[in-house]
Amino acid sequence: MSDKLQASQFPNPEILGRKFRITSKNLSISKFRKSWYTPNSGHRDYAGLLILTTILNKTANSLTSYIVDSELARVFIVGLSHYKGFGLMSCAADLPHDTSPDAIQAIILVELEKIKFISEDELDAARNELLHSMYSEFYDRSTMAYSFGRAFVHTNDPLLYPKLLKNIKSIHREDIRRIIDQYLTDDNSITLYLTVKKSKK
Repeated sequence: MSDKLQASQFPNPEILGRKFRITSKNLSISKFRKSWYTPNSGHRDYAGLLILTTILNKTANSLTSYIVDSELARVFIVGLSHYKGFGLMSCAADLPHDTSPDAIQAIILVELEKIKFISEDELDAARNELLHSMYSEFYDRSTMAYSFGRAFVHTNDPLLYPKLLKNIKSIHREDIRRIIDQYLTDDNSITLYLTVKKSKK
């Protein structure tokens, strides 16, 4: 599969690079979500994105821990989802009213720049944590069957997971830097900010 993403694989590529701000009276808390268009799970870069997601979600010294511990967001998580033909890496947050979405975006960019210079030890730690989690999940036969079934539906490859595990082990520091520069850019993202409608006094 080519490293270049195919626009035809994405349901609506015209919205890439756009930001949406929506006000609703049905919300009790503001919500922030930023998603980047990524390759699907059959692509080698997907393995690097899984490692990057693990790094960003660490319990300490990570993007997630910094934002939550500093109370800039009540909840913050980075996730990676795969679909037929493409994937999405997303940051999602529940925000207090005094937190600007621009502040969250700025912190995300700073943290991504720092991760470009990740050490070998940090990379190996994230890789090992990810592999341990994946192997543990496969001890549950129903989870394993579900994972292999999704892999077949999305990539038409029933042997995707053995290949994915091999790809995870092959990721280098240079891959992490390239993946950030190639995919995690504003013009390859969709940003959504849902804000609470102020009540009239």
